[in-house]
Amino acid sequence: MMEKTTLKAAITYESKLVKRNWLFYLFIFGVFIYTLGLPLLDTYQYEYINWRKFVFASSFSLFGIHFLNLFQSIIVAFIVCDIHRKRKKAETREVLSARPIGNGRSFLGEILGILIPFFAIDVIFVISLMSTGILIPDSPVNLWVNLFYLLTYVLPTLVFITGLSVLVNRLVKHPFVSWLILIVFLYLAYTYLTTPLHGIFDFRGSSL
Repeated sequence: MMEKTTLKAAITYESKLVKRNWLFYLFIFGVFIYTLGLPLLDTYQYEYINWRKFVFASSFSLFGIHFLNLFQSIIVAFIVCDIHRKRKKAETREVLSARPIGNGRSFLGEILGILIPFFAIDVIFVISLMSTGILIPDSPVNLWVNLFYLLTYVLPTLVFITGLSVLVNRLVKHPFVSWLILIVFLYLAYTYLTTPLHGIFDFRGSSL
């Protein structure tokens, strides 16, 4: 019971750190702009609805999911490095730093604490994509396709990049170096790892 309480406290604490970070609000703003701005931009640019993005029930959602996975991966990497930078700066003023929780549960609590706020926004984003499809006349809509994308595209990508970011920061111990490693990895994953072995190294699933 004590271990569950400390794990819950760790998750709550990490979630508060994420919600207080300006990058998290930048993420929300970017998602909001994409959801509202893309259909309006297409209509303004082409003076008609770009049916390539609405021809199937999965079309518009798939465009949005690819954007979300890339944008979210970058923001998560930045936020994790920023949290560790602030934590490292605070710990330098302490003579002794002790936690009432083991390293394993601390690691799990940090991952879940970062993951939960982002996944909540992801759910809202997917719902907004589906709602946009409903508003487009004659556009096919399928609830299960959106749920499938959320559970097979978005959630695995979020879990992977969150776990990787936390792990790199804990191993390297220097936030700036950790940030460089993560940015280089994201660049390579986006540029070169989408095609080898039929995209097996593409953690975002962009080639599927």
